[in-house]
Formats: sequence, structure tokens, C-alpha cells
Amino acid sequence: MPKQPPLTERELEKIGEETDEQLVDLARRGDRHALSRLLARYRQRAVRAAYGMLHSVEDAEDVAQEAFIRVFRSLPAYRGRGKFFTWLYRIIINLCASRRRMASSREIATEEIELGEHPETAEEAAVRSVAVSAVLTRLPYRQRAALILREIEQLSYADIAEVMEIVEGTVKYHVSEARRNFRRMWLEETNHEM
Repeated sequence: MPKQPPLTERELEKIGEETDEQLVDLARRGDRHALSRLLARYRQRAVRAAYGMLHSVEDAEDVAQEAFIRVFRSLPAYRGRGKFFTWLYRIIINLCASRRRMASSREIATEEIELGEHPETAEEAAVRSVAVSAVLTRLPYRQRAALILREIEQLSYADIAEVMEIVEGTVKYHVSEARRNFRRMWLEETNHEM
């Protein structure tokens, strides 16, 4: 990519107001500040999405970093046919699938996952986190991906379809099946009603 002069202070102030598409366009022209802004905007979501698939903080951070490296390398060829974040999530999903295939012989460690509900004590939170992670890892991969993107990342069905490269109806099916299977397995795992 051709190098561009550093941004002025006014341009730096304005960059927080830029859309993803504008930031991608600036980054494609060599603006490292725009690329840094995209990284700052999506890093936490990328790690969280990867964590939902891999259940390892270290692996999730590695996948997020690799995803942004791939984004950086692919920017010149990026055509902007879809939303930036769906492109990023597709890269993350593919990297997680590759990592899962490579790690299929080893057990994936479970870590704490934030689901928006806050039990009363740290001990209850830890027990719940382990139980949620155990159930999520038992879901079929596509169901897990669809459920995480819908419930944790709160993507629309259309965006999930773009990320997973499947039709929207299939996404709805995967989410529905994931919810049904999660509920059944949760009851088995915890012996509690949801």
C-alpha cells in the first residue's frame, strides 16, 4: 500500500465519527490511523466471538490478532460487497474452524464467559461460567457459531448469513436448533430449569 502522510489533529478528531466503510477506504489508501481505529473498534468483539468458539482466552486473542493481520493484508483486494464487520467475523469463524480442526485431539480449556446475567457471588459466577462453556462446547460447530453471533454478538440474521456464507433461513434454523439443544443440555448439565 502507498504510504500516506500522517493525519492532522482535525482529521484525527473526525476519525472517531467515520463509518467502517470510510475507515476501510482510508486504510486501503495506506492510512495506518484508520486501520488502528478499525482495530480499536472491533478488537474486543473479535476476541469475544473467537472465545465463544474456542473457549480459550489465549487462543481467542491469537485468532483475533491473526484475523486483523489477514484484514490488513487483504485490504487492497477488499471490494466492500458486504459490511466490514461481517467480513471480519467470517475470517474469525474460518480461523476458529481451522484451529478447532488442529486442536481436535486436545481438550480445549474453558474460561469465564460474560453472558449479561450476574449471579450473586463470584463462586456462583464461576460455576455458571464453567457450565455454560461446557454446554457450548457440546453444541455442533455451526449451531454454536450461529448462537454466539446472534446472542452474544447480537448480529442480525442477515449479517450472520453473510458471515457464515449460508442463507438466512439456514441461520434461523441453526439458531433455533442451538437454543433448543442448549436448553436441553443445560438442564442435563445443571439439573435446573431455565
